[in-house]
Amino acid sequence: VVRTTGPEYVQAKLAERDDRHAKAGESRYLVEPNVKDGKGGLRDLQTLFWIGKYFYRVRTGEELVDKGVFTEGEYREFQKAEDFLWAVRCHMHFLTGKAEERLHFDIQREIAERLGYTTHPGLSAVERFMKHYFLVAKDVGDLTRIFCAALEEEQAKHVPGFNRIFLTFSRRKRKLAGTSDFIVDNHRINIADDQVFERDPVNLLRLFWFAD
Repeated sequence: VVRTTGPEYVQAKLAERDDRHAKAGESRYLVEPNVKDGKGGLRDLQTLFWIGKYFYRVRTGEELVDKGVFTEGEYREFQKAEDFLWAVRCHMHFLTGKAEERLHFDIQREIAERLGYTTHPGLSAVERFMKHYFLVAKDVGDLTRIFCAALEEEQAKHVPGFNRIFLTFSRRKRKLAGTSDFIVDNHRINIADDQVFERDPVNLLRLFWFAD
């Protein structure tokens, strides 16, 4: 059953993810990120587990390590990200008195204090908190790519058309604002054509600027 319904299930889950990101914001680095539905948020981690649970018939995340989907280190990153995002979300709900999912600017300082962040030379407590948040969101993106690569490799052996789904949803190309020489390909900065650096050597510097 899994082999025959797998492509449809993955397609549906990835479509749901894209819809969520479109509504909550396409970037992981929004000033007021959506902790639940935003890119790099809790729902992205849950989507990984739901897909893994469906394909590998597991009940816990630890079993994904046994199946070779994640290494032990990667699964620890999964757990750390999940724990952090849940902590932030719970503090948001307690502080606002409602099911608030967006980490608004006016509550970031209070949540930073509640989570124990302190001011260090050059960085305030809230700046350290938000820096940590964005690093966690990046980790979620990295885990998503690792998971999709493992799943694609495993299932493409058995499921016709599985690769095409990942090419459609995971390897989308889009233009990068402010330049025609670089694009975003599979969530990474890439050159738009093979002549980019020959045409303008300064593009070597621009590449680092856009990737920052």
